[in-house]
Amino acid sequence: MEDDFEVFPVHEFPLDMKLYGSDKFKTPRTANDKVPIIVLPDSVSRGMTAFGDKQYLTLAFEDAEPFRNMLVWMSSIIETTKPMFELLRISSDGVSYEMRVRIPNEYGVIDMDGKPAHRLHSFTEGSVLRCAIDIPCLWESATEYGLSAQLVQAKIIKSNSMCRILPMDDDDVSEQLTPVAVSTYRPFADA
Repeated sequence: MEDDFEVFPVHEFPLDMKLYGSDKFKTPRTANDKVPIIVLPDSVSRGMTAFGDKQYLTLAFEDAEPFRNMLVWMSSIIETTKPMFELLRISSDGVSYEMRVRIPNEYGVIDMDGKPAHRLHSFTEGSVLRCAIDIPCLWESATEYGLSAQLVQAKIIKSNSMCRILPMDDDDVSEQLTPVAVSTYRPFADA
């Protein structure tokens, strides 16, 4: 199974990637017919959004340069006059670039120590993540074409998750409870 994938950083995106299939959905594969897994540069989570029954994670990057080969490949692999859907777009603040990545049912999250992390709080807005994505298809609609990206794994580099449990106030006088062991065993009476 491991031999079916080729993992590489986005700045090393191979320009000799192939597309299989016809019609509106084509499957990208590396030159050796492997599934490409692309490691993105460190990014800041802009949080999750839902579109219908699908969830998306928006990632913000400081620089678009690492994506150059990927964007060159996308613009050269398909012959069309349709515009390309922005895989990477300038964010609303105008100083960073954003990418929307689909969150599939199965994906992995690891913490800063490389241990599995809880997925519920992993993508808090402002957290710094390093993500690996799969690009399952290059799609074409009546008006544009684009590349789908979905999360395979995320590593939390810096968490922005906050504990929502309030600390106890030392001035708060509360009754100290001491557990008392009480046996519930009652022997049967001989009849």
